[in-house]
Amino acid sequence: MSTASTESLQHKSLETDLKNVILQIQKFRQQNFSGELVVESLNKQTCFAFVFRLGRLIWLGSNSDPVSYWKRHLAKQENPIPVEWIENISNPHTPQQSSLRLADLMVEDTLTRQELTNISIGVATEVFFDLIQFSKSTEDKFDLRLFSYEPQKSDEDDEDGTATKSTLFLPLLETDPILKTAVRNWQEWQTNFNTAFSPNLFPVVQKTDLIASLPADSHEKTMLSTIDGTKTMRDLAAEHQYPLPELAKSILFFLKSGSIGLSRTAVPSRSIESRAPKIIKKGITVACIDDSPLVYQTLSQILTAHGYDCYGVQEPLKIMPQLIKNRPDFIFLDLLMPIINGYEVCAQIRKTPSLKHIPVVILTGKDGLVDRMRSKMVGSTDFLSKPVSAETVLKILEKHITVRS
Repeated sequence: MSTASTESLQHKSLETDLKNVILQIQKFRQQNFSGELVVESLNKQTCFAFVFRLGRLIWLGSNSDPVSYWKRHLAKQENPIPVEWIENISNPHTPQQSSLRLADLMVEDTLTRQELTNISIGVATEVFFDLIQFSKSTEDKFDLRLFSYEPQKSDEDDEDGTATKSTLFLPLLETDPILKTAVRNWQEWQTNFNTAFSPNLFPVVQKTDLIASLPADSHEKTMLSTIDGTKTMRDLAAEHQYPLPELAKSILFFLKSGSIGLSRTAVPSRSIESRAPKIIKKGITVACIDDSPLVYQTLSQILTAHGYDCYGVQEPLKIMPQLIKNRPDFIFLDLLMPIINGYEVCAQIRKTPSLKHIPVVILTGKDGLVDRMRSKMVGSTDFLSKPVSAETVLKILEKHITVRS
């Protein structure tokens, strides 16, 4: 199958933000651009790759669980696609080779052109959504790399307007409508969930009581009963043909109740509750104050696995009433929250007679000397950098907490 030359005629690299990445993609249509666009986080851990021909999109992917994008949408087809094929078409580090393998699915009549078009649009919508969410949740800039090449004669349109050879097989997708859908999906998501609450997280059942109490014939119970730690929220929504935002709302409800946890990676199919060893209860309650449900869930898994009781407070205006009502023995307090920050909360705790002697450890993504000094000035007990680990959490608890007699 004839393809565009792999020899790079132009290689441009620059540091930019999400807005300029989208503007660059929109310009490709006017320029009839053919080539590859690689958008990578500055720490090199997250990567999005796109392949264009004649200004239109023919392939894209991300290194965040890349196989799942295509696997999820290919699963809708009557004829199953072998996993090894999906791996060959989904590698973001070899975008052109992956696009060629994708075209082979049509060459061999595995997929029709319309089927591949629908699948590619579904994948593209999810990848653009994840690009937007990554940018909004990290406020990070990107390293943008552009590799352009001139299409060979066989890649251009025939006189009658029909594409030949390789472009005959790969649908040419207009990016504007896909981007608009992705932005609309993101806006809807953002109105209901925390920015870092990703649909690519893996729900894990921790306690079955609340889920078991749901009506036996309810769609929600049927869906939640299939949670096994190996499927993301997107996977579950696709499997049950259920709107993703509605599924996420259910997950969030059970997350706050402690019935469900979230993991960044797949975990063994048994629930955490069934795998966990029997723990001797310490009689110590830890309050976790952070506007991110994911941070609370991470702390909750660590604490409950080692015998601590814990509860979370995500809404800033409810922090002090909750602490006074449910007096904890130890407090983890996020530094950066909307409405009120960790410094102000810590100062209020130290002015409240029933709370002023409780150890307060400030959590922050920054680890600067100024932050540490200011935390001490408002009465914090210690300072812990995010992301947290079980080792650091348990060490700081053992350092400061006084066990009830």
